[in-house]
Amino acid sequence: MLKVLQNTHDQIRRNSHLYVDNDNLNEATLLKLLAKDARFSGVEKIKTTIVDDWHVIYAERSWMVKNYNNFSLEALFEKFCPLPEEGVNAIRAEVIVSAFSKSIFVKDGETLNIIKGESPSEAVLSEPNPFGESGFSVGLKL
Repeated sequence: MLKVLQNTHDQIRRNSHLYVDNDNLNEATLLKLLAKDARFSGVEKIKTTIVDDWHVIYAERSWMVKNYNNFSLEALFEKFCPLPEEGVNAIRAEVIVSAFSKSIFVKDGETLNIIKGESPSEAVLSEPNPFGESGFSVGLKL
């Protein structure tokens, strides 16, 4: 019988061993998942840093624009979305990252989206993107 998931995050946390290495579940591991997706989506320039307890990944451009279900940015962090470039049954990392994070922001150029939790500090927002003002970034806190 087919069972529809009511809460994707609960499903991921209940079966976390299917998505992450529980012994190494930390911000750096989650950023690596995002970086992997970015590379599968054609982004080559990526950098990570830590500012005020926020773990931030910077990229030359957004890798979240192209997705196979035409999900909104917010929906990428809430639902399973395929990533066929990685292989059969592969899913994008945003929903996994969101399941384990208390706070997430996405900044595309000057546009800031708070996906969940608290807003980043001014120090985080004023940190220059190494790829210029039109660069893309995602920040998270556990």
